[in-house]
Amino acid sequence: MWASQRTWPNQSIGFLNIDSSSYMNTIANLITRDGIASNSSCFKNMFFKRNFPKSDQEEYELVTSAFTLFELPDRASRFQHLSLLWNKLKKDGYLVLVENGNKNGFNLINEAREFFFKEIFDPKKIINRAEIDNGHIFSPCPHSQTCPLVTENLVCRFFVRFKPLKVYDWGKGNDANEEFPYSYIVLKKSPLPETKIWPRLVYRQPLKIRGGIIHSWLCTEDGNVEHLVASKNRNKTSRSLLRYSKLGDSLPIHLDNKK
Repeated sequence: MWASQRTWPNQSIGFLNIDSSSYMNTIANLITRDGIASNSSCFKNMFFKRNFPKSDQEEYELVTSAFTLFELPDRASRFQHLSLLWNKLKKDGYLVLVENGNKNGFNLINEAREFFFKEIFDPKKIINRAEIDNGHIFSPCPHSQTCPLVTENLVCRFFVRFKPLKVYDWGKGNDANEEFPYSYIVLKKSPLPETKIWPRLVYRQPLKIRGGIIHSWLCTEDGNVEHLVASKNRNKTSRSLLRYSKLGDSLPIHLDNKK
């Protein structure tokens, strides 16, 4: 909710929060009131419910599901959950799925990815996934093929820095930041746009390498992961881009000539 409010500060946004636990809803509500129930919430249009509205007419422009798939008992319940989320999405709306950035979390994200292609995006079992017209992957994948990292037994994950709540003294000082790994996918309820899709940075060695050489791996629109080596004397333009890029960024790099 905070991210949405920062992104669209001048728009009137309504938030509907769903959690089967009434206790979690109460805690979340208190957080928006600085822990005091009598305070006003920092969000004007905010609601908490334990179940999704049953009305089929209630649709939303943005639906998020964070760390929920791992709590569901089996694949059937996960697929039911994903179908419900998709049906609550407006046309041209976005569905965001987030799980922990470990192997189990990534496997759940990839399972959801394949479910959408086989059961939601491709009801007629179209062989060419590029012909699907009722939805597509918006991010992070620049392609509609099988994830190449799965075949390599690797994890597609990204990192976010945060400052822990000052509840316990972890011996790191008050200003210590931590990194949290996560895997995610964003799906859009619209046809795939006919535009150039640039490679996306999915892995990079630390930048402080002797000789200024940067090893990076980019996921491409043809469903492959390409290894790009850039240095002061080789692929100079790519090296400049990689120095100031973060994992997950789309990079305007032509990998056929790797300039």
